[in-house]
Amino acid sequence: MKRDPLAHFDFLSPGSLQKKIMKKRTVFLLFFLIFFSLSQAFSQIKITGKITDSKGAGVPGVTVSEKGGNASSSTNNEGDYSITVSQKATILVFSSVGFALQEVPILGRKTVSISLEESQSKLNEVVVVGYGSQSRQKLTTSVAKLDTRVLENIIYTNVGSALQGNITGLQVQSTGGGQPGAAPRIILRGGTSINNPNGAAPLYIVDGVIRPNGLNDINSSSIESLQVLKDAASTAIYGARGSNGVVIATTKSGKANKTRVSYNFTGSMAQPSRLLEYANAHDYIYYNRLGVKAAGFYNPALLSRLTHANGSGTGNNLTNNTAFTTMFLTPANQYKLGEGWQSMPDPVDPTQTIIYDEKNYQDLIYRNAFTNDHYIDMAGGN
Repeated sequence: MKRDPLAHFDFLSPGSLQKKIMKKRTVFLLFFLIFFSLSQAFSQIKITGKITDSKGAGVPGVTVSEKGGNASSSTNNEGDYSITVSQKATILVFSSVGFALQEVPILGRKTVSISLEESQSKLNEVVVVGYGSQSRQKLTTSVAKLDTRVLENIIYTNVGSALQGNITGLQVQSTGGGQPGAAPRIILRGGTSINNPNGAAPLYIVDGVIRPNGLNDINSSSIESLQVLKDAASTAIYGARGSNGVVIATTKSGKANKTRVSYNFTGSMAQPSRLLEYANAHDYIYYNRLGVKAAGFYNPALLSRLTHANGSGTGNNLTNNTAFTTMFLTPANQYKLGEGWQSMPDPVDPTQTIIYDEKNYQDLIYRNAFTNDHYIDMAGGN
């Protein structure tokens, strides 16, 4: 029997051939993934260690990261950490608030333990918010801090005046009637109070001690830092006493094994820059007497003011019992004209002569004021 030479070949249809090719590709892809995972596992290393401070205590919350990589970890409450980095990693970075950032070479080690150094620049970013302190990055309340350079560049009679215009939302009102050195009134958060409608004062705390007199007796040169708590968070910290805001001041303190003596002198001169312009005594007497005379036509009782002891009346005398000098000229007081007094015809009765002594009270009130301020400070510690 004659056989077909092509009978032993198995011809595949195009569909069966495509399925067989896809099966082989799938097997190859799985093999590649397994090989890649094993290579990655062998290319990473695990590093452990402990982070301590200068006293040897563990530091929690320290961030440990691979420089130039994505691996990151942090220390536990005892300062221990564990991080898995790539085999190509060469440097670990250690960072924490209040400590200087450190970069440590790995050098093939699987255990890296270091001691962090405190950073003074980082500690300066801590803000006093009450009986404790808080990092400025985590601060959510409204706290304003006065730049101490303000106290150094300008002379202030008191610390309260230095806050004016330098703290947002704070009002400084003068209460001494212009008296030099008078303490101003400081108002925060509106300053409304039932017992004090004119504005309740904020709570003043100096070096952790509540001071009812505020900052009036503290020299501005002694202030190290000054912070103002302006929102409702001050009430949560200090209770009802902080309802009108809190002013926290820290004074300069001595440094250990270092004695410092400083002396500052400031001198100033003040004079009024602009005086008010008043009507002279002649015009004051002239128009007042004519006005009283005109009003007397409607109310005759007002005419008695022309002879009363007042600024435009002639009832004054040479004793100290009357406050004004306006009077009719008589032989008894004629000598006053030789002492600088002035005279004028009476606008009501031209036959009479009125004499008076004109004074500008601004000349009696204001003068050139010279101020000398000496400040001696000595600090030290052990």
